[in-house]
Amino acid sequence: MRPSRRPTACRCQLRSARLSQPISVAVEDGIAVIAVDNPPVNAISAAMRRGLQEATRRLAQDESVKAVALYCAGRTFIAGADISEFGGTMAPPLLRNVLAEFEQLPQPVVIALHGTALGGGVELALAGHYRIAEQGAKLGFPEITLGVVPGAVGTQRLPRLIGASKALNMFLDGRPVSAGEAKQLGLVDDTFEGDPRAAVIAYAKQLVAAGKGPRRVCDMQVTPLTEEQIAAFRAQAAKQHKGMITPELDIAAVRASWEL
Repeated sequence: MRPSRRPTACRCQLRSARLSQPISVAVEDGIAVIAVDNPPVNAISAAMRRGLQEATRRLAQDESVKAVALYCAGRTFIAGADISEFGGTMAPPLLRNVLAEFEQLPQPVVIALHGTALGGGVELALAGHYRIAEQGAKLGFPEITLGVVPGAVGTQRLPRLIGASKALNMFLDGRPVSAGEAKQLGLVDDTFEGDPRAAVIAYAKQLVAAGKGPRRVCDMQVTPLTEEQIAAFRAQAAKQHKGMITPELDIAAVRASWEL
């Protein structure tokens, strides 16, 4: 007698699951709510990358999900990467590869930011389709203060979203901007007060009600900077970051957003 065949998991509706320790997913009224919980500052770890990739692959196959909402538990959004991984070979999957899959989700994806969102945290938000920020939030790319360049495609997505000049200014300055400034820049779509979870679910429901689909940053075009504008950025960086080669790497990376 042949054993009965089990149904395939990928076509089942995802109701609630803890995929990898820092990541959990629950579906509420057609909204897949992804919670990131990696205290104290929700640093991006190998377990988080694995969990987000697994969630992405499951949600991509779940036709019952109408929108995806991601938020972080605790006092802050993702405040960067887990520095304990910097001393050796980073375990797969790499964040840039996870975010490439995440950006291609067929449902509209909204990210709620609160507290301090830095580096890879903002890069994750850029891979979403819509972004909202709590009114007291700070968003930034402090990598230049460490002598490194943003490593998860932020140098390509940010110029597409807010323009090459504004993006390069954020990379070369290194200081975070407020939620209000982020909205003026076009980095976030709206601001909110209160609980990030409630806010991101409400925004996702608004997207569904309005018939909004994905709005991928990777599909946006970049207006090139002139050589005069690039020279001005070089002069500014030479004064602000004396003796550092990182500004030239940032400029080269942003230039690639329209040349390649």
